Amino acid sequence: AVVVVKDDEVVLVTGLGVKELGRPERVGADTRFATGSNTKAFTAALAAALAAEGKLSLDDHLAELLPGFALEDPWVTRHATLRDALSHRLGYERWAGDVVAWGSSYDAREVLRRIRFLAPRPDGYRTYGYNNWPFTAAALVVEARGGRPWADALQERLLGPMGMTRTTGEPAGSLAS
Repeated sequence: AVVVVKDDEVVLVTGLGVKELGRPERVGADTRFATGSNTKAFTAALAAALAAEGKLSLDDHLAELLPGFALEDPWVTRHATLRDALSHRLGYERWAGDVVAWGSSYDAREVLRRIRFLAPRPDGYRTYGYNNWPFTAAALVVEARGGRPWADALQERLLGPMGMTRTTGEPAGSLAS
C-alpha cells in the first residue's frame, strides 16, 4: 500500500502487488495489513508517555512493576528494567521464547511465567537479542500503570489522535509479533 503526501495533502493512494503469493487478489488502497512488530514501537511510545507523566520510569525494575516477574537468573530478575526490555537487552538469543507464545493459547501472563525457564545467552544481561516477549511484559506494565487495557490505551493515546481509525493492535497477550 502506498500513500504520497505533499504539502500536507494526500496526492496518491494506491496498492501494488497481490495479497498472497500465488493468488490473484490484488492489494488496493483499502487493503488492511497486520501491524506486526509495529506493536513494539506502539508499546514503547505508550511507556514513554507514562514516564513523561511521572507514572513510571523507564529505569524501574520489571520485578517491581510486574509482581511475579522472574527470569532464570535471580540477579537479572532483580536488575532488569523496563528500558532493558524496550531495548532488546535482557541477554537472550534472538527470538528466544517465541515458541512459548506463537501458536499457543497462553495469555500474556502465562507467556511471562514460562519465560523464567528459558536460559539466557552465556554473555548475559544487557546483551542485545531481538525478542518479542519483553514487549509483552512492557504492555502489561503499560496496562498496570496506565489503568486500562493496552489496546484501549493504543487507540486513545496514539491511533485515535492520528486519525488512524482503521488501525488496531493485537491485544497485549499476543504482542509477540
